Amino acid sequence: MRNSGKKLRVGATSLTTGEYRVFTEQDEPLAAIVYASAAYPVAFEPARIFGEWWIDGGVRTVTPIRACIDAGCTDIDVVMLAPDKTSPSFDPDPTVVDIVLRSLEVQADEIIANDLRGALLWNRLIRCGADTEKRVINFTVVRPQDALPTRLLRFEPRNVELLIRLGHRDATEALR
Repeated sequence: MRNSGKKLRVGATSLTTGEYRVFTEQDEPLAAIVYASAAYPVAFEPARIFGEWWIDGGVRTVTPIRACIDAGCTDIDVVMLAPDKTSPSFDPDPTVVDIVLRSLEVQADEIIANDLRGALLWNRLIRCGADTEKRVINFTVVRPQDALPTRLLRFEPRNVELLIRLGHRDATEALR
């Protein structure tokens, strides 16, 4: 990665300090950093880096749009895990785990939508001449056409294969 000429930005949150940090392709140990960034709380163990425990950066920053802009990006793809029009899909007899997971999904979807609305508002202001120091960013939003038919944190092979197929279909459509 370091020698590819590509920029990498990976966000992780320290459980020790609560700090959110954006790591780059120059940071070490890169594999542990990428793992930490994907370590969704409770579902995956945190990664130990620099004597601290690190987890998914989404705990603090769900949509790292600022890190992308700071890295010089002019085109940003935003991947959302819920359709634009939500439909009620909740177990009529939920467990505590069902309630917690659904609450986290709803919160994350709202935060991502708000982050994207804010970024698009900046684009409109820049186009109107409000800030000549900033540049317009092109956004592509990839999101499911329909509510996902299974929980994201179910890692059985059949569910994973289904989600990959649906993700490929929806990403292909969005990028058309």
